[in-house]
Amino acid sequence: MKVELLPNEIFIECFQYLYASDIMYSFDQLNYRFNKLIRNISLHLILRGFEESLCNIYKTMSIKSLMIDYRDLNDISQLLICTSMLKYLKVQHLFDSDITNGEWSFTNKNKFNSKQFIINHSVAKFKVLELLLHYMINLEMFSISAPSQIEMVDANRWQHLIEASPPRLHAF
Repeated sequence: MKVELLPNEIFIECFQYLYASDIMYSFDQLNYRFNKLIRNISLHLILRGFEESLCNIYKTMSIKSLMIDYRDLNDISQLLICTSMLKYLKVQHLFDSDITNGEWSFTNKNKFNSKQFIINHSVAKFKVLELLLHYMINLEMFSISAPSQIEMVDANRWQHLIEASPPRLHAF
């Protein structure tokens, strides 16, 4: 049996276990069927690292779910711009960033549609989280683990963040 004869459902299931860059380098422009398949279905992808060269391709895809390993605020913001349909984002390790609100080149049109945002291990400063959450207007669920960040224990900052957070946020 030839692999090309397998139904799309098999490929979609397999794609969930592959890295996004591997899918793009292996199947993009391979033939009409695969090109249409990876661009027109809701994919749940694992991304090894942000590759700017793939950003234009990601923009044409309907990526709904994304899991990434090691990122900082700059990488995540670029990913969110490239994946406007993203509903679920899980970051294994979020690193600190020196970026400030004035340096972040977002406007009101750069609001992100993610509904769930999970950070398994963060070493980022609280301000980085505030900046990022400010642009996640549809966020419903946020989870973070930051065992080595003592500044994360500040209840007043968390209260202010929760009060200023997106109106749909109900699980924190």
